[in-house]
Amino acid sequence: MLHNSRSRIRLGWPVVLLQWPYDRGWLADLLRQLLRAVCRAMTENRLQSDIVRELRKMGLMVVAIPNGGKRRPREARQLKNRGVVAGFPDIQVMRPNKRVDLLELKTGDGKLSDKQFDLHAKLTSMGFAVHVVRSVDEAVKVFG
Repeated sequence: MLHNSRSRIRLGWPVVLLQWPYDRGWLADLLRQLLRAVCRAMTENRLQSDIVRELRKMGLMVVAIPNGGKRRPREARQLKNRGVVAGFPDIQVMRPNKRVDLLELKTGDGKLSDKQFDLHAKLTSMGFAVHVVRSVDEAVKVFG
């Protein structure tokens, strides 16, 4: 939680200043936490878009796996029945030599969840290359 009324939150390239007139109270804390979560999600979206664009420039086929996000129980059941797997990497990259690599994107000091860690270990044991990348440069280096 923040202890002052001015907090800097990174939102992609620009920096947004959150100014809340009240230093105390559960509502102020809740709004700050909400804004942090929104900014973090927008940053991950931006990172994924940038990586997809750069890898496609390299001539690779890049496919996004939209598994993330909160869902209602009914929708979650339907997606699970259709083949959505919790913890699956964010991006699949198909190389010309019939090799498929999987990229998990993390921003800042984001860590793998237990489900992601277990599934990545299983995918690796099946022969797939799973990479955790935190920047466009790291993703390009994997395929460069």
